[in-house]
Amino acid sequence: MPLEIGQTIHHDRYRLDSLLGQGGMGSVYLAWDTNLEIPVAIKENLDASPEAQKQFTREAQILARLAHPNLTRVIDSFIIPEVGQYLVMDYVEGEDLQSMLERLGRLPEPQVLIWISQICDALAYLHNQSSPIIHRDIKPGNIKIRPDGRAMLVDFGIAKVYEPSLATTLGARAFTPGYSPPEQYGTGGTDRRSDIYALGATVYHLLTGKAPPDSMKRMLNRVNMSPPRQLNNEISPTVEKIILRSTELDTDRRYQSVEELLAALRQPEGDADAVAKTEAVQHFSAATQELEKPVSVPQAGENLPSSREIHSTQGAIPGSAQIYALPRRRPTVWPFVVGGAAFLIVIGLCLILVFNKFLGPIFPTQVKAPIRTMLAALTVTPGIAAGNKAVTPSSTTEVLKPTTASVTPTQEIPATPSETPTPFQNPPSSYQPVAQILPVEAGQGVRGVAVKDGYLYLLTPGGTLDVFDLNGLSVGPSLQTFQKPVSSLQLQNGNGLLLNDPFLYVYGYAGLDVVDVSDPSIPGYLKSLTDQSIFNLALYGDYLLAAGQRYLGVYDLLKPEFPRLVSQYDAGQDVSLFAVVGYQNYLYVSGLLNTGAGTARNLVLDFSDPAEPREIAAYEYKLTAYHYYIFEGQLVACADSMLEIWELGVPEKPGLVYSEPAQARVCALDNSALVTNGAAAWLMPGGFKTFTSFDPGGGQSDGFPYGSAVMGDYVFLAQSTRVLVLYRAFQ
Repeated sequence: MPLEIGQTIHHDRYRLDSLLGQGGMGSVYLAWDTNLEIPVAIKENLDASPEAQKQFTREAQILARLAHPNLTRVIDSFIIPEVGQYLVMDYVEGEDLQSMLERLGRLPEPQVLIWISQICDALAYLHNQSSPIIHRDIKPGNIKIRPDGRAMLVDFGIAKVYEPSLATTLGARAFTPGYSPPEQYGTGGTDRRSDIYALGATVYHLLTGKAPPDSMKRMLNRVNMSPPRQLNNEISPTVEKIILRSTELDTDRRYQSVEELLAALRQPEGDADAVAKTEAVQHFSAATQELEKPVSVPQAGENLPSSREIHSTQGAIPGSAQIYALPRRRPTVWPFVVGGAAFLIVIGLCLILVFNKFLGPIFPTQVKAPIRTMLAALTVTPGIAAGNKAVTPSSTTEVLKPTTASVTPTQEIPATPSETPTPFQNPPSSYQPVAQILPVEAGQGVRGVAVKDGYLYLLTPGGTLDVFDLNGLSVGPSLQTFQKPVSSLQLQNGNGLLLNDPFLYVYGYAGLDVVDVSDPSIPGYLKSLTDQSIFNLALYGDYLLAAGQRYLGVYDLLKPEFPRLVSQYDAGQDVSLFAVVGYQNYLYVSGLLNTGAGTARNLVLDFSDPAEPREIAAYEYKLTAYHYYIFEGQLVACADSMLEIWELGVPEKPGLVYSEPAQARVCALDNSALVTNGAAAWLMPGGFKTFTSFDPGGGQSDGFPYGSAVMGDYVFLAQSTRVLVLYRAFQ
């Protein structure tokens, strides 16, 4: 008996609201979970045989344990006797790539590669499970792009646990023509390489706009696959080679792992086409820099502009980050400009001296300098922008620098930077909202913020880095709005950023992007590192600490433009790490168990050997910290709804001494004041006291840490849709 819309199933828990899709294996329903009061997607499999039910139950249990930012979560499963099997998954909002293809035609290579790298990360996670999971239904319709620009691999309806001892697994004959490899039709066993074929076929369709031919027809020589560049000459030669190798009919001639495919996309050493691929992925070809006029936004049914044409400030693909080019460089005339300016300055100084001597001062003494001048003159602790207290070497202490894979430290890493500003003697009287800075495309969201020399860097979840000139920022009765950047840069990551002048480290699901901000108005992409998915960063001595999915990565910064992975601490498959800070050769790490009710998991690691951090304490707690700071020997923790202070008298055994409710996922340390999303607290030994509040006008909307920056008299808080600028005032 078929299910009906409006029907409530599985102990009256799920109400079927609408039909999302239908195929030969069953239907996909949008349903309402009456227990959790959230929308869910329910995938139906109509094979109700006893063998299929047994296989389904085993695999549903495995799928339910998965947790990855680019995978839909399986939250329930059940069988309706004599009807079918059902998987209940998170409902993902957004547009799938099949719909986008039908609406816009072929898609630009740089954007496709960003999405595909995220899907590769998800597949690597599936394939590397103790019992590898093969998705077996990768296609444009099963990749959804969320409103924040993140690519999600959906529909585990025919996913199977790989059994090497079997030719294939039960039910493995399900296939999608064009995307399924020959072995999925029953000519051999499906394995990791089957997903690689489907991924290559998907990229083929996205970049050419033409559906790939059926693999069995190719095998029988009934049809050939046209080379991608014959259909779209804007595809880079390297990407064409990757597509063709991924879709080889012989499994042994394909990439043997997703990691190998991803490495090919990441410009391996010795790749003859490396320059072309770098241009495609990072959008910084010479041709792009020569363009000035924006391309008009394509209408439904039109092809998107090529990767060499896209740098418009108008949105082309809803739910994705826009791509920009650098402003065109002008002819070299600086010698004449500098010479002329020097001559005029000399004449001007002479005139000022004459007027001052005989007529009095020309300029009033109380004129306030432009904000860029004020900000550039300040000494600021690197790393505040990412929400973690930065630690830089003391001028009198030799900091450990690894020279081999095994490091034996001889001295303690300094706990505080030598240039730390002197704490306020008294709390500020107020923090006044004075401005908001918005991403170019409304609804993109904000994840990170940093400030350097009067310029602000705003990062969106889709990986767009917008640069704003703050020279017009002022304190007034009304809220200023900035929404026109002076330049923009498209990156692969969008979880947050950390300033380590003159470099920005931008992190996310695809790893780490290194950006040169020597010229603060025009950031320049340097390279990407893909060692792990990252949720937060912190500096500690000459090390960069990367908290992320499962791992805490330790990078040395002997060459800050090229962080080198020294070690990875494995916190466990079901753990996401969100905050980290270093103090007296210990690391304090906070994370979340992705199973059960989402219990916090906090760790203390011995960091005396950076090549091998060692766990010395682990404890479960009710709150996950999203930002850690060290203040006068105390650990200050900013959690989702709470501020906490932990005493570190015995560094390896922190003890909770004070807590106070606060919207602290947005959290900035401003000297002795801790500024959250709506209030500021005065820090003191053993506790703190809230001394002022303000209307934040915004907040956080998802489970990620939000960044902050402090410079001069201004505090910058990244909220879900904007950066809020606060002015610090004293009575």
